Amino acid sequence: MNRLEVLRMEAVQMALVEERDTRRAKNVALKEDLAKKRLLAAFKARNLQFEPKIHFDDVSLFEWSQIEVLLPQTKSHVRVFMDDENVLHWPLLVQYPERGQTDFFTECCELNTLEELLHPLFQSASSWDPNHDFRQQNVRLFVTLDSSICELSEVLLSDTLREVLSTQRCTRSKEWRGISKDSIHGYSR
Repeated sequence: MNRLEVLRMEAVQMALVEERDTRRAKNVALKEDLAKKRLLAAFKARNLQFEPKIHFDDVSLFEWSQIEVLLPQTKSHVRVFMDDENVLHWPLLVQYPERGQTDFFTECCELNTLEELLHPLFQSASSWDPNHDFRQQNVRLFVTLDSSICELSEVLLSDTLREVLSTQRCTRSKEWRGISKDSIHGYSR
């Protein structure tokens, strides 16, 4: 084989690899768009409100970063996801403003009640709560309606996470304050 044939074969091989990589990238992009469309359809069906606003009908305007949460406790980006049964699983930040403490859950099923989700927190006293002041029978739960003006609404332990998040005025944001185990007069931002 002469040098020219070797170069031609290398060029053909490189072209084949480039075509394969392009096909793979297209397939990845298609899967990504389908996953985004599926999630956006779920958000729309649940009448969820986001701040900043998410356009449910245009996948080209949606980026995963719009629903990612990065907290020091996680060391990574966490975001809502949908399982194979079309059930959403949310990250949930629980705040104790009177104590300046938080708990963070990475995967909370929207079908669970708040009681089911928060049950582990009520089991035993935390190191910062030696008197076990935070118990199921003596806490009130609040969700942020409007974080810009610290507007809260009380929710019940019997409410599902889906019911709370689908409340007409409940807005999710990257700074979403989630559910606060505290009395309203002790809430501070």
